[in-house]
Amino acid sequence: MFTPLKQTTSAAFGQLQIPIGERITLRGGLRYEYFSLAVSDYVRPAAYAAVAANNALGFQSFVLPALNVTGGNFDYKAWTGNLGATVKLSESSEIFGGFSQGFALPDVGAFTRRAGISTAFACPVANPNCLPANRRNVSYSTIAPEAQIVNNYELGIRGSHGIFKGSLTGFISTSGKGVTFDQASNTISQQKERIWGVEATGDVAVTEQFTIGTVLAYREGRYDTNGDRKLDSALPNNRIGSPYRGMLYGSYRFTNGMQLRVEGEAFSDRDVATDLRGTRNKLKGAATMNVAFTAPVLEGEAYVAVNNLFDRNYQNPTATSVRNLANYAWGRTVTLGFRKTF
Repeated sequence: MFTPLKQTTSAAFGQLQIPIGERITLRGGLRYEYFSLAVSDYVRPAAYAAVAANNALGFQSFVLPALNVTGGNFDYKAWTGNLGATVKLSESSEIFGGFSQGFALPDVGAFTRRAGISTAFACPVANPNCLPANRRNVSYSTIAPEAQIVNNYELGIRGSHGIFKGSLTGFISTSGKGVTFDQASNTISQQKERIWGVEATGDVAVTEQFTIGTVLAYREGRYDTNGDRKLDSALPNNRIGSPYRGMLYGSYRFTNGMQLRVEGEAFSDRDVATDLRGTRNKLKGAATMNVAFTAPVLEGEAYVAVNNLFDRNYQNPTATSVRNLANYAWGRTVTLGFRKTF
């Protein structure tokens, strides 16, 4: 559906980096951002919808009659900052850490498309026009998202030794206006949340041409589901997905510049309560493999990539998200392309 909106963004920022001796570098900055959003009046078309339900079919169907949505003009603005430091432990290793803020407006287009997408504006299939005339209007101001400031804290170490190279990083991210899909009302809610995780990377140059490496990551999060400012439930799957993920890859570069990369990736199950009712939308873990081949052509690079090499049938964690209905990933996908940087 067409999203009748215009968004203008402007920002000013300053960043400063100060070396202290030969081992320490400090950095910090400030940024001011301003969003101007104009939403025109529009009609959200009628729609047919189905949601998860406890019945033999596994879902409940209903009709969403067309709604008139009144637009408006909205402004969002905020100051954000960052502060960090890097400490050299040796010529080939360092510790880094810092605090940074991000200011963003959630997917505004999604809110225009979701106007009135809830059981409060729904009709049974047998009576698709059940809404009276005075309930066929809604104002965008009642469904508009608020801009959010996200606070990020990071601490890590990285370095190399001979043929080995790696890093280990931990992070915590907090927000007072986290954006979460509420499956009970089929709407977006915004509340206090915290996400934390750790990521480790490593690779070894077996030869000048052949490198093997890995990426291991863990991420989890909680949010406030009843407005008491306590983090009482796990974030739903559309925000976290599989908490444990891993990838193992091998890359071989031929003397003529061609390169072959083979990677296997795996992700874990997730089965957690995402609200105070104890709702659980289980995700199934899986593993798959991808292959890519690149070659220098006409001062650019031609490539062919095959995702899900063995045509594995598995759930897509993002698509399955909070629907409580399994949505499967694409099968084997082949991509051909050419890229060139000017």
